[in-house]
Amino acid sequence: MKIIHIFPVVKFGGAPIVVLNLIKEDQENIHIVVSKKEDEVLSKEFEIHSDKFYDIDTLNISVISMWKIIKVLNFEKPDIIHAHTSTQFTSWLAVKFSNKTNIPIVVDLHGIGWQEKKKLNPIAITKLIIKKIFYLVEKSTIINANMLVPTTELWNKKLHNDYNFEENKVFLNSLGVDLDIFNKNESIRKSKRNELLIKQDECVIIFFGFIRKPKRLDLVLDTLTRLPENYKLIIAGPIEKNVLNDTLILKLLNNLKNRIIVTGKVSQTELNQLLNAADIALWPANVSIGILQSSAIGLPSIYPDWAYNFSPISRETTIAELKIKLIINKINQLFSSPDYYDSESIKAIKCANTRSYAIKSNELIKLYKKIIYENKTYI
Repeated sequence: MKIIHIFPVVKFGGAPIVVLNLIKEDQENIHIVVSKKEDEVLSKEFEIHSDKFYDIDTLNISVISMWKIIKVLNFEKPDIIHAHTSTQFTSWLAVKFSNKTNIPIVVDLHGIGWQEKKKLNPIAITKLIIKKIFYLVEKSTIINANMLVPTTELWNKKLHNDYNFEENKVFLNSLGVDLDIFNKNESIRKSKRNELLIKQDECVIIFFGFIRKPKRLDLVLDTLTRLPENYKLIIAGPIEKNVLNDTLILKLLNNLKNRIIVTGKVSQTELNQLLNAADIALWPANVSIGILQSSAIGLPSIYPDWAYNFSPISRETTIAELKIKLIINKINQLFSSPDYYDSESIKAIKCANTRSYAIKSNELIKLYKKIIYENKTYI
């Protein structure tokens, strides 16, 4: 079975990590990747583990980029296409190609975060128009795909409620975690905390991933200012430029420089070490695949209530609103009761164990085979 995976760019984030781990787990089938190289380390991983990697400027919505993508799809003649993330131009184009050639296509959909307040000004109106155009493109992608794979229960419900899709066209496949890399290890914890000069009585919060504005680094830093001096914060992962250029964030980073550790981009192995050194993972406004990685270590996660459907670790540690007071209350509850902390840690590990990449990859491969069989039968 030949599978083509198409997504816009290889960088630290959900879709590339999901595809890479699927390819690593499945050695029986042919996996071809079509994307734009950005992160050098991750791109090298794709070159090593995929059967072929086509480096195409998929972010460039032009006649040339469209032609290159179509040329690859025509040349490879895959048994099935998996377009990752329904909001992308690449997914829309792949669906158009699929409909024309009768090659089946799977499109996955990701979760939704906190809704921003609407503002009435020229820039906001322009953004609204662009958003409307992208909505129509996404709607076309969703309606014309052979199979939709929501990664969250929120999207699963949305597809049934908003689009009235039949059950056999939607397959819920939540994101997974690499349990070979991410696991609790006391020896690693001790070594890393010594390296980072973290004292035994210090409580460490970790905030990590590809840190974009919607993830609210400002809120995380503001929370730290209201906690005792023995609380430290690890910020791991690349930070978007507009976040680093924010005046408030720069001020908070400077004021808290003795209490924070900023690592920048890290490897998966390094991230596992940092997670073992931490005590709590904080996701105030948005979550990512990282919440499963921290759960595999046994870190209780404080995260939005809506995201419980994305990662049903524990309702006990979710927050209903974006309020610092609620976040601090949750932190205090966890650290004031060792029994409570341990029970939340056990819940986290149990959740991660049901989401291993081995399980998730096997589910997808079975789905691909089922769709190919049904498509041939229908023809």
